[in-house]
Amino acid sequence: MSRELTLHKGLIGKNLGKIKILSVLGQGGMGIVFKGVHELLEKEVAVKILPFSPMMPSSGRDRFLREARLAAKLEHPNIVQVYDVEQGPAFDYIVMQFVEGCSLAELIHQKGTLEFDEVLYLLRQTLEGMAFAHSKGIVHRDIKPANILITKEGQAKIADFGLSRNLVSETLTESGIVMGTPEYMAPEQAHGEEVDGRADIYSLAITFYHALTGTLPFTGSRPLKIIMNKLDKKLPLVHQKMSEIPPSFSVILQKMAHPDVSLRYSSCREIFSDLEKIILPSMPKISQKLATMTMEIQKSRLEIQREEEASEKNTSAYDYLEILSGVQLRGNLEAQVEGEHENKRLAEKLSNKYHLILSCCAIVFLLLLGWYFLFSLPQQKEYKRLFREAQKAFQEGRYYQAKTLAHIIQSEYQNTPEIKAFLQKIESRNPYQYYLEKAKMAYQKGKFLQA
Repeated sequence: MSRELTLHKGLIGKNLGKIKILSVLGQGGMGIVFKGVHELLEKEVAVKILPFSPMMPSSGRDRFLREARLAAKLEHPNIVQVYDVEQGPAFDYIVMQFVEGCSLAELIHQKGTLEFDEVLYLLRQTLEGMAFAHSKGIVHRDIKPANILITKEGQAKIADFGLSRNLVSETLTESGIVMGTPEYMAPEQAHGEEVDGRADIYSLAITFYHALTGTLPFTGSRPLKIIMNKLDKKLPLVHQKMSEIPPSFSVILQKMAHPDVSLRYSSCREIFSDLEKIILPSMPKISQKLATMTMEIQKSRLEIQREEEASEKNTSAYDYLEILSGVQLRGNLEAQVEGEHENKRLAEKLSNKYHLILSCCAIVFLLLLGWYFLFSLPQQKEYKRLFREAQKAFQEGRYYQAKTLAHIIQSEYQNTPEIKAFLQKIESRNPYQYYLEKAKMAYQKGKFLQA
């Protein structure tokens, strides 16, 4: 359990304005989510809290508040509704619709894989919500199984617009900041480029590929390796490994996740026109099946939560008794050694502290040494290898590839002076050379219209 979650569990049973906090629902990248009840309306709600301190960059708080303002515009059956946003001296919080059910991530974890009719049903509903958000100029930027909720009625809802951004307003744009989850992220988003709704379409394809197969198509030990693995690779055709999947659906998923954004579906509505050709089984039956699975997962989650709470209470009681016992024993011992053994006791304490300090220093040194050989040294080697490739591409006139590699290194190792100078060197070349190189690569691949 994180330190923030431990601290904020103290809110349980207390009131935030008109809302009484009941329990912890979970924790995401931008805040902690609680279940609460609006005491005047007698309605269950979810409350998302962003803890902040004077040391927190203002951009983190601004992004959290922007999430509420954007999401409040989205009133759709397939989007989690935001009701209110409040600012306080200790934290800000958003009040939103409480969804009784589970996430697609929990469903995949429980079942391993989903059946084709279940995936098609959930995909269509998610596309409906996404199409509505895109029509309002809003891109989610972090579509993944954890952000697709399934209600107890079997309805899909998109949650957590914590990384969304208004396409119309560029006032708060932070150039070069990459936000999202690498396994599901579109290549252009990983480069830190401007993105539109097609980035969400890519992430949605990876999400439902994962739901169908139980595996991720592009993996790696680190974010950089994941991004490198998906740069020029198409999504594998699902029907080639799962005969029950129609080939037409495999082609739709592959086009949704095309690495070249210009060859991807341009909108959710365009996907719908292709999905219409696939016959969907009875909607009520699928909805009922998903509802049953969702309620089972919710019941299991509640049982685990009760066990954890009981364990915490038992641990707290045990620790309290142990402290009391320790105080009593220590009092007796101090009374016995008072006087003639005082000097000896002080000497032993000093000696113990001295040895403890030496031991701690040795442990810290060994940990730093281990970190250097396990993490820092391999990262330095990978950095040098990629930088050599980028320099070679530049020397051979492949400026597009050189710039792409440089941006990948930049996102993984931050904006080092060496990389910054290299990018400036590329930019100092003929300003049209980059686009000529990109057109040349498209021509060599047979993409004549794109060239």
